[in-house]
Amino acid sequence: MRSIILAAALWSCGKDGAPAAKAKPSAAVKAGTAGPAGAKKPCEYVMRSDAEAALGMPLPGTTETEVTGECIYHTPEFYGVTVAIGTWEGVLLSANGGGASHPPLAVAGIGDEAVHNGSHLYVRKGERGLMVSLNGPTVDADEGKAVAQAMVLARKILPNL
Repeated sequence: MRSIILAAALWSCGKDGAPAAKAKPSAAVKAGTAGPAGAKKPCEYVMRSDAEAALGMPLPGTTETEVTGECIYHTPEFYGVTVAIGTWEGVLLSANGGGASHPPLAVAGIGDEAVHNGSHLYVRKGERGLMVSLNGPTVDADEGKAVAQAMVLARKILPNL
C-alpha cells in the first residue's frame, strides 16, 4: 500500500509547468485487478527502449508495482511513460474517474476498443485492458501528439496481453 501512495504522490505533483508526470493511478490500482497469478511483471510488457522512443528522451529510472500492474520508466525530473495492465473493466473505470473534466473520447484503429482522456490512452483487448500515459516536454503541450505516441507504444504491447 505504501508503494501505491508513494507512486501516486510522485506522479501527481508538478502541475503548472513543473516537470512531473500526469499519470493517475490505473484502475488496476483502484480495483485490485492487475492480473492473474503467474502473469508477467508489468515491465515485461514494455521495453525501456520503446518507452524512450515514444517519449523521445532517455528514461533511466524504473518503478514497477506488480500489485497495481504498473510500470513507469522515468527521469529524475519525473518525466516518463506509465503503462498499466489490468482488466478492461478496471482500466475503463480509471478512464472515467480521477477528476476528469470530460468523459473519455473514442479512439479508432487500435485494440478491440479504445478511448483517451487527455493524454491517457486506454485500450481493450478481449477482457484485458491497457493504459498508456506519456509525460514530457515533447508531448505535454500537444495532447494529440501524446495520444498518437501512446498509440504507437500500445501497438507494441498489445500482442503480448
